[in-house]
Amino acid sequence: MKINKKNWKIVAVCSVLVACFFVCSMLAFAEPAADASGAANAVWSFNDVISTIVQAVGALVSLVSIVFLAASIAGHDTSQRVSAGLGLAAGLLIAFAPTILSSIGIGK
Repeated sequence: MKINKKNWKIVAVCSVLVACFFVCSMLAFAEPAADASGAANAVWSFNDVISTIVQAVGALVSLVSIVFLAASIAGHDTSQRVSAGLGLAAGLLIAFAPTILSSIGIGK
């Protein structure tokens, strides 16, 4: 069965509505904080989780770029070497983004 463009739009809208329903229901069943420090601790722990995920993604991008750089050096492909170098730089920037943000005073 082939799905045309109109049906894809309907499926996309329905999936977004279902996702919004689940997000709103999770917020409705959240436990209220006893005081303001509990809410601040929850925000900072969420910040720590996001920072850890960002660092892991940056490390993965760096590792993949190192593999591509090694392959381009072995294959003598200049354009692939440049793109691998840019990927490596971007991966390192992503990996150290939480540290950079905290050093300029934006983070924790």
